[in-house]
Amino acid sequence: MQFKAHLRDLLIWYGVTFSIVCWVAFFLVGFASIALGMFDLVQFAVMWIESAAATFLVTCLPTAVAWFAVAGATDFFGWTRRGQVFLAGIVSVVVVIWVISFSEDASFTPRWIESALAPALFVGMLPLLVVGPRVAFRLGGTEPKGAQVI
Repeated sequence: MQFKAHLRDLLIWYGVTFSIVCWVAFFLVGFASIALGMFDLVQFAVMWIESAAATFLVTCLPTAVAWFAVAGATDFFGWTRRGQVFLAGIVSVVVVIWVISFSEDASFTPRWIESALAPALFVGMLPLLVVGPRVAFRLGGTEPKGAQVI
């Protein structure tokens, strides 16, 4: 498979998975805050935006490296597109969880990233484990048509 096809798959997978996990986390934390009577709209919005931004900054590059490494290796061994995308999605989910948990405890990341990654790890891990492989499986079943790779 070509670089453009791998890039297309990565961008679609990351965009869909990141969006779904962020919205699920938004509603989970929002409903929990309302149920506990601790809802402050401005503080909630700032916390959610910080968490999403920190997650994106920390996971974007490692996810891309893992995706291209797995997709390239499976392409080399002649796997089908569905197998390539599905395995790349599973490995990327593992890499995202590892990077977030490592960066949350790391002393080299800025303090706001460390504090913003804790909610992302605890609230977003379960939706990521469910959504990430499912999106990769569905994405692998769609074949790009001719020049419409990107």
